[in-house]
Amino acid sequence: MTIKELRKEKGLTLAAFAKAIGIGMSTLTAYEAGKREPSAKTIATVKEMYGVTLDTSAAPAPKEKAAPAKKAAAASAKKAAAAPAKKAAAAPAKKAAAAPAKKPAAKKDAKAVVIIQSPMGGEITPEEILKRVGDVDKVYVRIDQNAAYWIKGEESGAINLW
Repeated sequence: MTIKELRKEKGLTLAAFAKAIGIGMSTLTAYEAGKREPSAKTIATVKEMYGVTLDTSAAPAPKEKAAPAKKAAAASAKKAAAAPAKKAAAAPAKKAAAAPAKKPAAKKDAKAVVIIQSPMGGEITPEEILKRVGDVDKVYVRIDQNAAYWIKGEESGAINLW
């Protein structure tokens, strides 16, 4: 019995069955599609829970990719069709490479503004915090405590933000 047959026989959804046997839904989907073989642990879990041995050989075979001969023929046909186009495009490409690439115009006045918001709705910027604490080495903001803790050398302290 395949894992898909067992799941359908038990009337379980992908999510419910995956949870029951302790695997992720994407893993179960891969098993059912034949993209992956069930692990030994999964096979043992299914046997223990449902008393069924999974038939992994009956899983659908993964889709095979195009045969190498077909790929080679397609690649050479593609190259043959592209060869004249490459020669014709070579001259303009050289001219384009010589010209400097234009960069999009950057906004000179664009600056991000950081705003720290308290759970109570108050707002403060990092600049305002630094004005309040003065010249310090480090500042830790705890919005849940409405405070900024500062360190300067061996000294430390706190200020209420809101």
